[in-house]
Amino acid sequence: NLYSALCEAAYMTGLERNSDVVVMASYAPLLAREGMQQWTPDMIWFNAREVMLTPNYYIQAMFAATVGDQVVESSLDGLNKLIYHVVTRTEDKLYVKLVNVSAYAEDMTISLVGVPDGMAAFTRLTGEKNAVNTFQHKDRVAPVTGECAIANGTAQLELPAYSATILTFPLK
Repeated sequence: NLYSALCEAAYMTGLERNSDVVVMASYAPLLAREGMQQWTPDMIWFNAREVMLTPNYYIQAMFAATVGDQVVESSLDGLNKLIYHVVTRTEDKLYVKLVNVSAYAEDMTISLVGVPDGMAAFTRLTGEKNAVNTFQHKDRVAPVTGECAIANGTAQLELPAYSATILTFPLK
């Protein structure tokens, strides 16, 4: 369900923050045939006709698509203790990963040094805490994309309850 995927995402922010020590991590179990599974959560389900991706799959894909090569020092001040984060960068992009495992939305102001004014892209996975994808409703929990404005080194963002949001800020 979405909540288990968000718990994985919270854990993965710690993996990234400690990437100087954590060299790699893996996900198991990966595949499950409908009606033949031994345990959950499995990341990708299939039957004779189709494939169904879980919220856990989407979290893994979102994190894999936004890997920085340097961890940036960051902090969350005055926010709910159930929000996890990590900030990484490449030469031309800054990634801010925010995971809210609480039942409450948070309004945030993100201060960004050295990020030019403009627009940042975001990908977000959110929904009801116990929501699951099924073969009948494959996209009940699926990422959505959008943009947020950056002006004078700050970005305003609402972090929904039960959500993982990854912002990508251009550095050039």
